[in-house]
Amino acid sequence: MTLLSGKTKVSTEERFHTPSEIERKLGLWIDRIGASNNPHRKKWRRRTLGMYGITLIEAGSALFECEATGRIVLLPGDVVISLPKMITFYKPAEECSDKWIIWDGSENATLEKIGVLNNSNILFHGGENVINTAYALLEKLTGNDDVNNIILRKSVILEMIVGLQKLSCQNKKGYGTKSHMEKIVSYLTANYADDNVIENMFATFQISPTHLRRLFRRSAGQSPHQLVISLRISKAKELLSQGISIKEASRMVGYEDVSYFIRIFRKVTGISPGNFASTYS
Repeated sequence: MTLLSGKTKVSTEERFHTPSEIERKLGLWIDRIGASNNPHRKKWRRRTLGMYGITLIEAGSALFECEATGRIVLLPGDVVISLPKMITFYKPAEECSDKWIIWDGSENATLEKIGVLNNSNILFHGGENVINTAYALLEKLTGNDDVNNIILRKSVILEMIVGLQKLSCQNKKGYGTKSHMEKIVSYLTANYADDNVIENMFATFQISPTHLRRLFRRSAGQSPHQLVISLRISKAKELLSQGISIKEASRMVGYEDVSYFIRIFRKVTGISPGNFASTYS
């Protein structure tokens, strides 16, 4: 039995902002934004938002249920959209941190007609960059209702929706599949000695850090950072056994700080690079 069944009363969220004439003419406006890491949260309840809303899980987890998704667990980086008439349940765990953006306006109807906002596409993985960028901009723009700010707020909403649509397209192209993960592993294997290999990997594959780390752990059993360390130390052992100096081996595998390299090498292998070299070279 789901939480959507039964005779529990369905509540409708309160509207916090009365749109100005300009906002109504533009067709999109922000009702409110917010964030919370309060462990004392409300119990499960059925509700309709009456507007359009996005929730981002930043840390911890939350239970969510609607007709389109069934009951699911939302994890860090997950984003869920609520449509005005959609009956939902949302219950954050005690250690959950989340953010939300609520908006409304007549142009949403057009976005629904063209399929950008619809019941079948409300869950997005790895959306923290999209939502955090929008949230930060809206924080600066909220509270000042001059024409420029009103227009900019509308622009932020549209950019946020576009960003989530791009995420959806990425998932449809196979992000997180076995072949895609193999490409990422191949990239790390070829570029492990680069200074910014992890950051470059995120940019190259255009996927959020949180989502990729979760996919990587599920697929490879370790984080991308752990794989890079493993690749570096494996190559360092090969170089040391060939008589390459500790300083040069450290530089060649991506560690400019020799002291740090020695600490990492000892942590991974159980012996120092010097002892390894004297034993195996």
